[in-house]
Amino acid sequence: MKKFHTVSLLLASLVLSVAGATHAQGTGQSREMVKMDRNTFLSMYNFNSYTNEWTLKSGMLPPQGVKSREEIISMRDEFLSMNVWNEYASAFEPVKDGKRRDMMSTVMRDQLQREALMFNMTHRFDEAMSVWVKIRK
Repeated sequence: MKKFHTVSLLLASLVLSVAGATHAQGTGQSREMVKMDRNTFLSMYNFNSYTNEWTLKSGMLPPQGVKSREEIISMRDEFLSMNVWNEYASAFEPVKDGKRRDMMSTVMRDQLQREALMFNMTHRFDEAMSVWVKIRK
């Protein structure tokens, strides 16, 4: 009985050591390349602990082709002005009369915040294509 436990423990530790080694392998970048990327990032960005986000340092320009935060937010707002969240379907539906900019003043602030939250939960911004992409479940 004791021999069986020893063999099973030995086999389990062997499997875990092999599995750990295969999962620990990264993207193929060397340690120096990762450190250089980290140092470049830290030289360009500061962490704002109040908003829990990285912000570009003053005087730094974002990489070429990257849209600004304002442009991305305006794209989201444009989507929200043409679509409304349907609680029953758990999806966005287009507004029947086109844009709802005319009725934006009558929409409650809580509803807009909830729709923006649902948009952020159901969409992600694709940096490569510079568009919002719906997340598939």
